[in-house]
Amino acid sequence: MTKKKILITGEKVHNVGYRLFLMNSADDFRIENFDAKNIMSDGKQCVKVLVESSQENINRFLAFVENKENRPEHAKVDSIKPDDYDDYVKPLESFRSGFMAYQQQKFANAGVGLLNVQEGMLCEMKAFRKESNEKQDSMLEKQDSMLEKQDSMLEKQEQTINEIKNVGANVNNLRTETNENFQHLRTETQNLRTETNENFQHLDIKYGILAQNMNKIFEELVKERQEFKKSMQAERKESNKNIEKLVKAILKSKR
Repeated sequence: MTKKKILITGEKVHNVGYRLFLMNSADDFRIENFDAKNIMSDGKQCVKVLVESSQENINRFLAFVENKENRPEHAKVDSIKPDDYDDYVKPLESFRSGFMAYQQQKFANAGVGLLNVQEGMLCEMKAFRKESNEKQDSMLEKQDSMLEKQDSMLEKQEQTINEIKNVGANVNNLRTETNENFQHLRTETQNLRTETNENFQHLDIKYGILAQNMNKIFEELVKERQEFKKSMQAERKESNKNIEKLVKAILKSKR
């Protein structure tokens, strides 16, 4: 019987099903004694494998393990180092039973953890549901308040529309009244214009008559002035004659 120790080191060799994969492979290659443990080596993940069987079985198993295609799906392996080993190696069936018991315990612990997580999630869901209900109630209250405000705004809007309609009616009435006033004012203005034109026509007639009378008066004044001028000239001439006679009489008396 030959014994070997194999160290499988890499970035990810733990919790990827490597030991179960190696155990089933060892069983396929008729390895009688087998053991595998997850350890840390120089800060890296490592699977320590112990096998004991015939030299032929060991060689076939090593060739299989060292082949890069024969690895678990998510494993990341950096190196595989086989070495001689001279200590005890437990039977494969003993490892299988212990490994299965460990996995069952692991699953049980995981189940308990899941139950705890589930219970925590249920508590959180209840709290979330309560908070959601409170928020929903608050939102409904706000929605009711908003609807009331909206109704109030609609009423005010309707009042405003009615007021605008009333203002429009008043404006129309004012426009009609203003148009009537303007029409009346236009009529009065036209009447005043007609009356003024008639007055001016009468005034023109009177002015024409007055102008004619003034012309007659002026002509008479001119005529009277000419006659007065002639009369004055005659009187002056007569006066000059009388003065000459008087002078001659005086001069004659002095002789």
